[in-house]
Amino acid sequence: MLAIADIDKAIYSLVLRGDFLGGTLSTPRVEVVLTPLPASTGTFEVLANTSTAIPGGVGNFTGFASASFELADGVPRIAFTGAGEGSQQGVYTVARGGPVDLVADTNTSVPDGRAKFLSPCRTALDGDRVAFVEESGFRRGGIYTNRGGGLRRVADTSTPVPGGDGVFTEFNCSVGFDAGIIAFWSKTPDGVFADVGGQLVPVVVEGDVVDGNVVRSTTFGGEEWIDGRDLLVWVDFDGFDDDGYYLATFR
Repeated sequence: MLAIADIDKAIYSLVLRGDFLGGTLSTPRVEVVLTPLPASTGTFEVLANTSTAIPGGVGNFTGFASASFELADGVPRIAFTGAGEGSQQGVYTVARGGPVDLVADTNTSVPDGRAKFLSPCRTALDGDRVAFVEESGFRRGGIYTNRGGGLRRVADTSTPVPGGDGVFTEFNCSVGFDAGIIAFWSKTPDGVFADVGGQLVPVVVEGDVVDGNVVRSTTFGGEEWIDGRDLLVWVDFDGFDDDGYYLATFR
């Protein structure tokens, strides 16, 4: 028998079972199996929680949203979005054994702009450098990074669309960062773009022609969809021909 006090030492597994009776699947029954963990499983460490003071802010964190994880030089590190009392929101990093560091919060001026950040929604890590998406209401946000030291803009609603017309007008909450490459998913225009060595380039955009098919829409899943110089994208084509996953590789 497993006592309630032992629940924090258990693995939970949900098992869905059903029996075939005369070729028909009978009503399944759900069984929850609790398996105690051995005492030598390992360590469990706090990187940041609601008892952690907000750097550059007031009080402790009251909530967390997105986070990204990186093993940099053998040291676990995360970047995350956190919130505090009032309207405190920001992007922060912390490594094992280290303090929580501020990247940008609602007191930070937007690079190349007059306003301050309002609502960062997604982070990505490359070593100890961060890229993040800012959702800023009427400004429609942008992509920012501290790559190279100091906070700078990758793209915002004043940035010309590379290889296209006009400027970006809105961004999806998706960003990836690896091997120095920052990739993001634009909502308007619909497309995936990347900052490679400081140069903004299109990866695939609505209206492009790939293998004779016209691109209708794209999807980029963020941090998990970039590895080194390889980038995964989902592409929908007009006419539903050849929709699927495509790999872009930067030379």
